Amino acid sequence: MKSPTLWMVLLVAAVTAAAFLQTHAQAAISSDSQATNAAYRDGLYLGKLAAQRGGNPRVASGRWMTGSDRQAFTAGYEQAYVAIERTRVPAGVYEATNAAYRDGLYLGKLDAQRRNDQHIAGGRWSTMADRSSFSEGYRQSYAQVSAERLNGAGTQRALLARN
Repeated sequence: MKSPTLWMVLLVAAVTAAAFLQTHAQAAISSDSQATNAAYRDGLYLGKLAAQRGGNPRVASGRWMTGSDRQAFTAGYEQAYVAIERTRVPAGVYEATNAAYRDGLYLGKLDAQRRNDQHIAGGRWSTMADRSSFSEGYRQSYAQVSAERLNGAGTQRALLARN
């Protein structure tokens, strides 16, 4: 009787391990393909140059023919530009003094308190760095308020269960 149960446990463990390995293999393949994508690498290079020069970001993705290449270029450009911009300001100071980040914090908290779905509208900010900061602040605040609400609901249930 124990033998079929043991085989079921082993089968479930094997299927779980296979799913885990497949997920990590796909993530490695996608990061490798992005690293070898010419449009993405071009975006990284030009985004880095623009940030080092201190200019506003100008994503010229029109130089790439296909939509997927344009998206890859834009992703690389934004990643490099924001990474370089963040290194110019000491850690923690950037978020505290960044108006876009603070705006994201406020609107994320407001939407979460009103139980609205997430709606990250960073289009009001003109630079990539500001849009990225806004999105980061919004997500952080929304997640924090949502987690607090869930913890509060769990505490209320525990109190009701005791009574």
